[in-house]
Amino acid sequence: MSNIITTQNSLETLAKSMTAGSLRALVSARKKNAVVLLDTSASMSESIGGGGPMKITQLREVAATLREMSPNVPFIAFHGAVAQVVEAIPDPSGNTPLAKAINYAKQLGAQHAVVISDGEPNDTWAAREAARNFGGQIDTFFVGNPHSFGAQFLQEIADLTGGKSNVTDLGQPKQLGQKIAGMLGDGKPVEKEAIQL
Repeated sequence: MSNIITTQNSLETLAKSMTAGSLRALVSARKKNAVVLLDTSASMSESIGGGGPMKITQLREVAATLREMSPNVPFIAFHGAVAQVVEAIPDPSGNTPLAKAINYAKQLGAQHAVVISDGEPNDTWAAREAARNFGGQIDTFFVGNPHSFGAQFLQEIADLTGGKSNVTDLGQPKQLGQKIAGMLGDGKPVEKEAIQL
């Protein structure tokens, strides 16, 4: 019990010793070098709820909100064999190479990643390894059936990195974009280059 009290007193002393400026610097440091990983695989051409708008249309609205609120946070679109920093969200195609996207984000120096995806990656083992080696927090937003393997897998990716996992259906893209922007801050620009992986 005395150890708990001592620890609590130490934390209170540390908090009192920090100035408002250093607290702002701490918060800023936690949000720098963030990226958003956008699943643009073929399944994103499906409609929401069997008759609503296409997932990719809603994803573009999320991206537009993010661009307004966090203008320097880069978007990495991933599909097929390409992970690429993009300004405009490409049309859906190919499979879901999440591991390659995470590795690319790490190459760019990202310390925080937010993944928006609707399915499981084509190589789950590689995606787990990429998450373990990322060196920062990965928050995930699954857009689909909350009881599917994809939802469980993205929860696992978040858990591996100390991130948070969320499930949504892209039905309210503006609100989703605002929520993600709140997690990211203003971000830091990166060089816009594409790599074949």
